[in-house]
Amino acid sequence: MFTTPILFVIFNRPDTTKQVFEKIRQQRPSTLFVASDGARESRPEEAAVCEECRNIVLNGIDWPCEVKTLFRSENLGCGKAVSSAISWFFDNVEEGIILEDDVVPTRSFFSFCRKMLSKFRDDTGIMHVSGNNFQLSRIGSDSYYLSKIPHCWGWATWRRAWQKFDFELKLFKEDQKPAYFDYPTIDNYWHNIFKLTKNQLYRHVWDYQWVFALFNNNALSIAPQYNLVSNVGFGTHSTNTHNDTDYLANLKSYEVNFEIKEDGMNYNPGVDINFQKLFRWEMIEEPPINISGKVALRILISKLKQKLLR
Repeated sequence: MFTTPILFVIFNRPDTTKQVFEKIRQQRPSTLFVASDGARESRPEEAAVCEECRNIVLNGIDWPCEVKTLFRSENLGCGKAVSSAISWFFDNVEEGIILEDDVVPTRSFFSFCRKMLSKFRDDTGIMHVSGNNFQLSRIGSDSYYLSKIPHCWGWATWRRAWQKFDFELKLFKEDQKPAYFDYPTIDNYWHNIFKLTKNQLYRHVWDYQWVFALFNNNALSIAPQYNLVSNVGFGTHSTNTHNDTDYLANLKSYEVNFEIKEDGMNYNPGVDINFQKLFRWEMIEEPPINISGKVALRILISKLKQKLLR
């Protein structure tokens, strides 16, 4: 029995919902929260599909489990629906794991989150535990490393951290020069992202607001040395991840035994800067380090294709 609470956010994709739920079922969590947005008024046929996804989960629970549901009749959109579901989750628990219906975790993901939630429970400088590693190479010699960027394709956190989340970005100052990484190109990128989000030009997001919460509180995320989740939701049916040829689509994930580091860890800003140069290709000012030329070229081609298809 897996005792760490899990929030499973679903909507209208039975195929991916089945894949993710099967991984959850294998863990047999003692507490499972299930949240689902309502069908869109413009798509009346969607109601039946949403109901199908809900039944996949509820009818598939074949182990002793406390189940709580938040099934909406109206559609809030993925920004407000997901963030309000997470708030509902942390109204009920002190810490837990969040999975959406397109993020397939490995078994190691669950144990990694459980261990990290316990280890950093009282460390207010840590606000996020990620299942992602997009770095494509090891960062140091430990089982995990520190990052300012909270990747949200399979993750975990605490109530004390989520309380700092603000969907409306009220604390963001448009006229204040940012210094998130002391790297002007990247700082300006994030400043513009937050400005567009606050002005509701990005309406279907919640994760940018979560990034800001970490930046604004000078907090860090824990990231594994090997990728532990795979996003299988890329495609035209998706709200935010349309291109199924994207390098990050269906990224390979791993089963890993993690050792808990007992002494302190130091944050290396170069790790995050290197990542952002790599995956924001329009920002690359020099070749990224610690990566093969073939991999770098493949990523660049993928990004160029995305640009041309917009």
